Amino acid sequence: MLDHRRPCTSGSRQIAERLFLSTRTVASHLARVCRKLNVPSRPGLAEALYAAHEGSS
Repeated sequence: MLDHRRPCTSGSRQIAERLFLSTRTVASHLARVCRKLNVPSRPGLAEALYAAHEGSS
């Protein structure tokens, strides 16, 4: 099973290496997601995704 919180707690470098992207691309996408969800930080994003996942179960 895929851990939906992992992208938020992993570093941009690890995510970029795994997806064959630049670290800047990863950071940009995560920042955009945080803005759209009105979440101030990546740890907050992990919490928001976890809460959304738990609410949909």
